[in-house]
This record gives sequence, C-alpha cells and structure tokens, in this order.
Amino acid sequence: MNDDVPVTFRARLLREGGLAILCDIGGQQVWVPRSQLLVGTTVQHAGDDGDIVIPRWLARNLQLPT
Repeated sequence: MNDDVPVTFRARLLREGGLAILCDIGGQQVWVPRSQLLVGTTVQHAGDDGDIVIPRWLARNLQLPT
C-alpha cells in the first residue's frame, strides 16, 4: 500500500494555528500540518465544513481510519 496516496476526510475546521489547523474528523480532534494539506482540501477558515486531503501516512499517524 502506497503511503503517499491521498485520502480525503469530511472535516470541520475548529481552529487555525500558524503551522497547523485543528479539525474535527468523525468526532476526533486532530492537528493537521498545513504543509501536508493536498489539492482538494476545501476547509480554509475556522467554522468551515468540507474536505481535507492528506497523505495516507499522515492519516495513520493521526490514528484516522484509512
């Protein structure tokens, strides 16, 4: 399985930090580094609901279902 394959999650952006965003993904709150957000990510500001697209390896590290 290729760990660089993008995975998409429905998320709510809860808070913006300098280098990361805090998202609620399926009831789990996780910090996602901005540098790892991939094309297709639609959340941009606190309160946004939409998609985040990240590499599979990061989803595993964040203990998200892949």
